Amino acid sequence: MKFGLKRTLALAALMSGAAGVAHATEGWYVRADVGQSIDAQLSILNLDNGFIGDVGAGYSWDNGFRLEGELSYRKNQFNLDTEGNFNNNFSNNISGDVIAWGLLANIFYDFNRSGTIRPYLGAGVGGGDVRVGIDGSGHDSERGLAYQGLAGVGIALSDQATLDIGYRYFVVRDVFNDDYTNQGVTVGLRYMFAAPPP
Repeated sequence: MKFGLKRTLALAALMSGAAGVAHATEGWYVRADVGQSIDAQLSILNLDNGFIGDVGAGYSWDNGFRLEGELSYRKNQFNLDTEGNFNNNFSNNISGDVIAWGLLANIFYDFNRSGTIRPYLGAGVGGGDVRVGIDGSGHDSERGLAYQGLAGVGIALSDQATLDIGYRYFVVRDVFNDDYTNQGVTVGLRYMFAAPPP
């Protein structure tokens, strides 16, 4: 699935047309994001830019901290030129895809909590499952420790809705004799169930 970087940024611009609204700062929230990986690597595979999607739910405090659980999905295609390798027993080109699932606990700190524009930093840790599929030959998967670093900005759209534009650096350790890494940009919505103070 292809989700262009220009489309991600255009969606963010379209959704950010509201400003100067009150915003809830403490309570339970849910969120969802989509985006594109701009640099993904696994061993010798040259991974193309691909799709990122994630959902999360958690609790936000007035002091700026947020704690949440997140489920994420990433998919990247690849083409591997094997000419001169494997004693020429295989075709010169192997294509397929790499799919990575992540289940992580994230902690964030939001700056400027009372303002419309709120930058944030975050980190997460949990587990990851990486599946390598080769066209016409099935697939194999391995699991490992996953962690990520996050940074971005939240823009208040209404009393309880926030546009989220972010960057993510995601890693799954020790899968297929290497670390799987994925950098990406995302845009999404975060919804607070608590009403803002009167």
